[in-house]
Amino acid sequence: MNKVQTYLELVDNLQQGKSTKVDAETFSQPKPRISPVTIVDGKITDIVLSQSFIKSIFWTGDDTEYISSWDYLPHACAYQTYMVQILRKYKYPRSLAMVMGEYFESLAIGGGAYGKTTSLPRNTRTGKPLANEDRIKEAVIRFKKLAADAGIIVDTGTTQIEKTIPILDHGYDDIRVYVKVVADIISPFHFENLDYDLAVVDLKLTADRLSDFANPKQPWKNFCWGSPSLMTQLQGLLYSSVFCLPFLNNLIYYKAKHPGYTVVPIKTLESHPDDNEAKLRQREMLQGIKKTVATLHEWNEYEWPKNPGSHCQRCVVESCSAKKIINHV
Repeated sequence: MNKVQTYLELVDNLQQGKSTKVDAETFSQPKPRISPVTIVDGKITDIVLSQSFIKSIFWTGDDTEYISSWDYLPHACAYQTYMVQILRKYKYPRSLAMVMGEYFESLAIGGGAYGKTTSLPRNTRTGKPLANEDRIKEAVIRFKKLAADAGIIVDTGTTQIEKTIPILDHGYDDIRVYVKVVADIISPFHFENLDYDLAVVDLKLTADRLSDFANPKQPWKNFCWGSPSLMTQLQGLLYSSVFCLPFLNNLIYYKAKHPGYTVVPIKTLESHPDDNEAKLRQREMLQGIKKTVATLHEWNEYEWPKNPGSHCQRCVVESCSAKKIINHV
């Protein structure tokens, strides 16, 4: 069903007083994304790594009592990676939270890294906007206040800046490896104790900018912005390294409780060149990139093996034999 048909169905059901479940993705305009891995005659020739692709395979934050830094995620699966991210035969539906974040970025700076969202799903009974829509618009006003206070420049020349760099020391002479990043904003930033002529500014719409709740068993699901050290900092490290600039998370809170914004800088070599922790994190990131390349090479040599488990129940690769077996157990 296309977007016009979906809209007409929604209008018809509203007129009849019926409830309709609307896919959040209906309201977004995603940009086409290319495969991160090119395979020719069974051999990998090119790899383009992004922070999200790396994080789909490894836990990239600090050690917990259950998982170590740069360990494989328990649900990481070569076959799923191949079918979903490389061949793109399947895709995960975008969550409402993702669409809300992109809607916020579209209003605040004109769009997100991978698309633009011009509206949100409405109440299926009344046809009126959901409460979150007005709250997100209020969050945009908060961001604009922060932009004015910090001297952030928002225009087409400073937003959604894409950069790709080659990685030369990765261990495989016959594979070209790149890292690709897309910065929300690159701008001057002068706020409180932060004073940068230029910095990478990343927008984060959050329901709770003060939460310190963390799940040590599944830390990749943590969004505890009250304790950011418990989350992965790979995005900040990678973006800072590629752009050679400091990296700042700008948290904009959209709920009624604790309204406002918070700036969370990431300690990197660009902002803390003599800091031992920053130096260690940089080395770990570079080793992690090498590990990612080696993993993809190995997975390809073994023809993208499956990783059966309970996580198969939530996998979108319906043709997978392992998923079919798990579903029947």
